[in-house]
Amino acid sequence: MNRYYSFAQTGTTGTDKTSLVLRYLVSELNGNTESKLVLWDHHANNSIDEHGKTNNNTTDHWVGLTGLTVTYIAPVTLDSKEYSLADYTSTKNTWSGSISTDWNVLGNWTAGNVPFTTDEVLIPDVSSASNRFPVLTSDVEIKSMEIAAGASLSGATYTLAINGYLSAWQNSGTFIPGTGTVSFIHGNISHTVSTSGTTQFNNLNIAANTFVRPGAGSITKISGSVTGDLSAIVDLTAFNNTVEYNGTDQYIVNPSTVGYPNRDITIW
Repeated sequence: MNRYYSFAQTGTTGTDKTSLVLRYLVSELNGNTESKLVLWDHHANNSIDEHGKTNNNTTDHWVGLTGLTVTYIAPVTLDSKEYSLADYTSTKNTWSGSISTDWNVLGNWTAGNVPFTTDEVLIPDVSSASNRFPVLTSDVEIKSMEIAAGASLSGATYTLAINGYLSAWQNSGTFIPGTGTVSFIHGNISHTVSTSGTTQFNNLNIAANTFVRPGAGSITKISGSVTGDLSAIVDLTAFNNTVEYNGTDQYIVNPSTVGYPNRDITIW
């Protein structure tokens, strides 16, 4: 797009994490599509990297990204690294629903395979095409999940494990949890597992050495249980977000280290 961003800093340790919110004007889109915008950077050696997004807002016109270190985002010299926003080009294994609603049927996926553990997965709105949305029929492990506006994913009775971190869970549609579990299993505490959107979970699990931080405006609803390893961290204080316990006979878990913001926990 017709805008670039550059940052500089001094005095950091290199381990501090950043949370970027990059705003733009519609007149600067330069042919890009707002819903597809992600962060790109350009290095002094002319290499270019695509970094995805954590969340975005097409009404107020911004894209957010959480989890990169401050020394990566902001070198000591201004303009030695430049950022901009453009449509993503990374290939996600995308649901088509051409055959059925069964997750485990390879003909339902554009990549020609049922998602591997290394796959980034996109569930688009197929209501005007096949009008069949995926339902888990076994436990599944993938790198990341994006549910687009108008789309849905049903968890049934199974576990959906997410092993990535940047843009690990993006939900602009509907997740139907059933009696299943979503488990974040990245396992590297130095990385920030980013989530966004409004999601109704049943059971939610955070694996050992996994750091989860919901993005700004996220609403996390839990009707079942929350479990996690003692080494896991959930940061609910970095951004304004909401946690809602809406099941019965639930234990309210105090996330390790950081806890809840005073105003953002709801119990039904």
